[in-house]
Parts: sequence; structure tokens; C-alpha cells
Amino acid sequence: MSDRESNRADPLERQKSEHRALALLRLLGREASYMSNEEIVDCHFANLGLACPRAQVRECLAMLERAGLIELSMAETLTVIRLTAKGDEVGQGLVVVEGVLRPGVDCPY
Repeated sequence: MSDRESNRADPLERQKSEHRALALLRLLGREASYMSNEEIVDCHFANLGLACPRAQVRECLAMLERAGLIELSMAETLTVIRLTAKGDEVGQGLVVVEGVLRPGVDCPY
């Protein structure tokens, strides 16, 4: 494999990343406080068949924060995640953002 090929994102991994991003936004949208934490998100991904290393969970959180879809804060050593209004719109499919799967009519998340 050449260096160029090894630097390309795996298409399947990219798809799973987009699913994780949507699953997280939808999870937060169902929470009464529109908040959760990294531990719960990690378990949620595993329950949906989207398990990944903790580093990938953090990459997902960072990407969503950069896009203005979530806000992150710390409670001691735990990362707390809060959904923004824009993040709720993306989770509902009203706004499309690169890196987040747009939910279908029968979205399982």
C-alpha cells in the first residue's frame, strides 16, 4: 500500500463516524436536560453496534463542537455534553452538516 492510499479515510469508517454523530445528536435531543456525558455516549455507541475506541468518541465530540452542534464542559474528569439549538436542528434533519448523517424517515436512532 502506498503512502497516498494509507492516508485516505476508510469509506466504511467515515460512514460509521457519520452514524455516530447523528446517534449522539438524537440521544441528546431525547434527554430532558439535552445533556449527557462521555461515558453514557460510549455505552450508547456500543449498544447501537457503533462501538469504537475512546479516542474516536472524543474525535466525534470535537468535530461536533467545532461545528457548533454541541458544547463540552468538564465535571471533574468527566466530559459533559450539551446539545445546542443548531445541533437539535441537525438531529431532526432540518439542517444538513458535513460529517453528520441526515436522518431518514425511519431513523433508528
